Amino acid sequence: MSDLDICDSLIKLYNWSGEKGVFEHGDMGSGSHGICWASRKAEDGVTDIYLRGSSNFLDWLRDFYAFANPFGHSLMGPVHPGFYVGLPETWAEMKRCIDPPYRVSGHSLGAGRACILTALMMLDGVAPIRRVNFGEPKPGFGKLADMISVVPAASYRNGDDKSVDEVTAVPLSFPPEMYVHPAGLVDVSAPPGSAGPQPDWGPLNFHHLPLYRQGLVNAGIK
Repeated sequence: MSDLDICDSLIKLYNWSGEKGVFEHGDMGSGSHGICWASRKAEDGVTDIYLRGSSNFLDWLRDFYAFANPFGHSLMGPVHPGFYVGLPETWAEMKRCIDPPYRVSGHSLGAGRACILTALMMLDGVAPIRRVNFGEPKPGFGKLADMISVVPAASYRNGDDKSVDEVTAVPLSFPPEMYVHPAGLVDVSAPPGSAGPQPDWGPLNFHHLPLYRQGLVNAGIK
């Protein structure tokens, strides 16, 4: 399963309405946790877990709570509360219907959740074999980053020589305790409009997932 394939599946998740044949398992986010996820077993035998990004006002609030007061988890340290809420329940739901080994991916809010889900999986002794994220906001502090750093990861950031996807810069924080990315960001470049018409998100125009797909293609990343 290539990173380009993973990106294509995440794009499908945004348009998924629960029909069979697209994914094997999932939740449209209709439950109390409000988290949209889907999974399917890839040809390499790994179960891919996809976490959708922001698609409604509540998601955007959770995603861009720039000065998020961290939730202090006893084992993974301070994490973004908007990303953590509902995730333990979602992981419990996943475990009932899908089997390891796992690969985790997400875009936007889903990318932040993918980092924390990785930690929850590790605490259960089933660390995913890889994490692939697009437009990832910072999910937690250094303790979380150190904990999940053993999992191979690629976290892509779209931009050009003048601007980048601003979602990757939030939440804001100040020394000595700071929100950080668990892995270094991999820069790709696909300017707004280069992947077909997209809604105008103003300063967030680099954040569209189809632009990330085009950025992978432009960079020769399969």
